Amino acid sequence: MNFVRSYATKSVKPSVPAPSASVPDVGTFLAKIGRGTSEYTDTFGNDWTKFWKMGSSQMKEQGLEPRARKYILDWQERYRKGVEPVEISRGVKKNGGERKRRIYLAERRLKDLRELAQLKRRFKIKNNLEKRNRDRFEKLHEKQSPV
Repeated sequence: MNFVRSYATKSVKPSVPAPSASVPDVGTFLAKIGRGTSEYTDTFGNDWTKFWKMGSSQMKEQGLEPRARKYILDWQERYRKGVEPVEISRGVKKNGGERKRRIYLAERRLKDLRELAQLKRRFKIKNNLEKRNRDRFEKLHEKQSPV
């Protein structure tokens, strides 16, 4: 018996969604998703079909940066599923990022300890200097008072 697995060799091409009233063209779509992607409107020629049929490698050939390319492709898929485009702001790293968190916090603690040690040294030096000056002053005035 011969079994043919045709489903494993054929890829399903994503459909081209129809423009909506809120998103009539490519320029509007890119402006709504934000992050500076509207600058690539000329790359797609404001052609709706070309925009939806272009893949990652073709976008790369057109000169789109990887971050923008991934963001656009992600929003294309969301729009196909019926999500209205809105800008998603980029997150801000805290403590050097998730993977570097422990190292960043350890380095910050070391830096704080060094600064504290320097402050203690400065205080000690200043305190000793004041004590020496006070002692000198007292010695000078002790010698003069008995006369």
